[in-house]
Parts: sequence; C-alpha cells; structure tokens
Amino acid sequence: MSDIRFDPISGHWVTIAPNRNDRPVEFVPSERVIKRLLCPFCGGNESETPASLASYDKEGNQTDHEESWLVRVVPNKYPSFSVVGGNNGTPSTANGQAPGNGLYESLSAHGVQELIIPTADHHVSLSQLTPTESLVAMYAYRDRVVAAGEEGLAHAMLFTNCRSSAGASLEHIHTQLIASPLISDAVTQRVARNKLYFQNNHQHAIHALTKWEHDHADRVVAVTENFSLICPYASRFAFQTWIVPNEGVPRFPMCSAAIMEELSILLQQQVTKLESVLDEPAYNVLFHLPPYAEMETEPWYVEIFPRLTTAAGFELGTDIWVNPVAPEMAARRLR
Repeated sequence: MSDIRFDPISGHWVTIAPNRNDRPVEFVPSERVIKRLLCPFCGGNESETPASLASYDKEGNQTDHEESWLVRVVPNKYPSFSVVGGNNGTPSTANGQAPGNGLYESLSAHGVQELIIPTADHHVSLSQLTPTESLVAMYAYRDRVVAAGEEGLAHAMLFTNCRSSAGASLEHIHTQLIASPLISDAVTQRVARNKLYFQNNHQHAIHALTKWEHDHADRVVAVTENFSLICPYASRFAFQTWIVPNEGVPRFPMCSAAIMEELSILLQQQVTKLESVLDEPAYNVLFHLPPYAEMETEPWYVEIFPRLTTAAGFELGTDIWVNPVAPEMAARRLR
C-alpha cells in the first residue's frame, strides 16, 4: 500500500510505493562512463588540466609541489558561469538586465567552478579512497567554500557525481564546487521554512526531526558523536540518506579537524554500505549549505542517494516524487 509524505525540509511531496519495486528492470544499471586513454585527473597528467588553484599534501597542508600532491583543486574546464580572465576568483562587473528582451531577464554573472580531485590514483568511488585522502579532501571542501565566499558570491554547492548514471562525465572520482551570485528558489524556500519553524519552536527544523527519529529509531542508520545518519521520512529516492550535524556542531567552514575526520569516515562508510547492498550503483553526494549571508545561523547537512530509478513524466510534471523503497526498509538494510 502506498502513502504520500511531505518533507518539511525540502518542501517535496513524495509517494512511497513499495509495489513498484516488483517491476522488471527497476534497478537495472545503465553505465556509459566515458573512458579515456589518458585520464586528466591521474597523477602525472597534471598538464591535461588547468593549473592548480590549490594542492594538499598528506598532512592536509597546502603545497606548491605539483608533482607530489595528495588532493588537488583545479578550475572547471567547462564552466556554466562566466569566468573573467580565466580566473574563477575574478568577479564580473557586468551584472544587470540585458536590454531588448521584453519580459525576459538575463544576467552576465560570474561564479566559482572548481573540481576537487581527492586522489592521484585512478579510483572511481569515494569508497576507494584511503582514510587520509578522504580526510584531506574534506579539508579542501572546507577551504574552497571559504575562498568562494570571499568573492562576494551568494551560495555554494558542493556535490559528487559518481558513475555516469549520476552525471559523471569522467570516471576518476572528483567533487565539484559551484558558487554563484544566485540563490535558487529551493534554497530560499528551505531557509524560509526553517526560519519560520525556528521562530515558533526555538529550534531548527532539521534538529527537531533528527530528535524525533532518534526517539522512534525506525529510520536511524547510525549515530556518532557529532552526526546522525538517517533515511528521511519522505525520501525522494530509494536508499536516500542524510548526514545531519547534531545541535552544537558549528557551520561547515568552521568545523574542526576532528569533526571533519568524523564526517569523512561516516561518508565513506555510508557509500561503502550502498555499494555493498546495491552492487555498486551510481550515486550523488550533496552538501546542502545555506547561502553565505545565512551561514552563521542556518543549519547544513549532507545528502547521499543512489541513482536506481529515473524520474519519469509524473515526477517531472508535478514535482511529486515516487519512491519504490520505503525508508524504513532502506534503514534496516543499511544497518
């Protein structure tokens, strides 16, 4: 029997329909990864990418030695936003409405678009990284979010697309940072919903939900000192999970080395579980950060979901999602 659920964090309505799991080809993978004779992200092929914006050694320190990096950050070679002078950090000065377009608006907008390469070895998943690579990559995430915020941009999105069905165009695992002068409606509405909840309840909505999940335990996968890993009540995707910082954990750019290590371990463990339970699916990892102007007060969290099904006409036409695996079942499997 199906039921319809509302997610107060994202604002999505989701139909939980376990019977759809019985359909043939529901979870058949369709891998079409672009394989290249020369991987531009592997060690020794640094000339195949733009010059590094930052490189890190195994202690997590930034280094100028391009030949001995553990984690490397480079500009995106094919950016979606204008990059003035070939430097992601240089803002455009031409923001404004384009003339002659009637009701249509157009902006000449700058942005930061970077690739964070967490290993010089040709690995295809976060689960294959060494603990040191995973931790130093987390340091790079934190540093690059801070650096992008210094460019006067409005919002930053960190995300990993693993395997082609999740949107990866190159096999070598990497994380992308896109910081833009725009804040999407989804982010704006998420902040507005939380502010209203906080005003009425003196607590962030996501922390109230996490406490409720702890009390009931059906959808809790793991709990550590600073984080809770849950399958959200209104999961849009089968086996979708959230890593939610507990109350008192600082904003992402201010997290300590110990908290970064805890998060890197938890993220790797969860990806490894997904790949074990589901036979190495494509997956996405999203760091949901608040706009820079709200960074001091609004919460953040990490979302992980495998790409097992494809959104079809109903989802695309209504933005009501259909999930064939109840989150309670997913949590039991992942535990």
